[in-house]
Amino acid sequence: MIYRILSLISCFAIITSCGDNRFFSSESEGSIIYDVSFPYEQNSLMLELYPKEMLFEFNNDFLRGSLKSTWGVITTDLLINKDQKTYEQFFKSFGDKYSLALKSDNMKDLFSLTPEAKITPTDDTLTIAGYLCHKSLAVFPGDTLPPIELYFTKELDITRDNWWNKYYQIDGFLLGYEVEQYGKRMKLRAREITFQPIAPDRFVAPEGYTALNALDMDKQIKKVVEEFMVSK
Repeated sequence: MIYRILSLISCFAIITSCGDNRFFSSESEGSIIYDVSFPYEQNSLMLELYPKEMLFEFNNDFLRGSLKSTWGVITTDLLINKDQKTYEQFFKSFGDKYSLALKSDNMKDLFSLTPEAKITPTDDTLTIAGYLCHKSLAVFPGDTLPPIELYFTKELDITRDNWWNKYYQIDGFLLGYEVEQYGKRMKLRAREITFQPIAPDRFVAPEGYTALNALDMDKQIKKVVEEFMVSK
């Protein structure tokens, strides 16, 4: 969410401050690689450009999600300060760079741009990347696709507070979920979890981005989605 599909087009190489991590034992710092797919996109000529993975990094103070299209044409980075409860999004498309900064009290400005999901708990569980996950279903008003399956765990020492993403009602860390926006649905499923030191500069906001409000950021991303991510 980890939210937006721009949280759709929300990189990889993990930079660590220590070359040998065999004896690193903390579970409060590390990275998660999510497989990314678009299960309802079958005939799009642009499908090969869509993201294939998302890198999610974390430590005691920060969360960072990084998502990019093939060849890095479009990238989105999310930077979450867990203590100060701030949300920053950095969107880049070719030479254009835009950023959005919000505090937890203002996340409603972002969430209000898309419909609210109705979330229903279930008794089902699934093990993902070695962690037991509970399942809930999310349904958006007027959606013609099947309900979204949310898989979250309480076994990871990362965070169980989802104030920063669309599924803030969930009490657990999401290892499997889907993002729906602009007529597309993106599926994310954790493949690999590694506990290791993450270089502090991974949690520093990049420079050179033009600051926008939530509405203008949404317009910029929608424009890109319409131009480059439209099914043909």
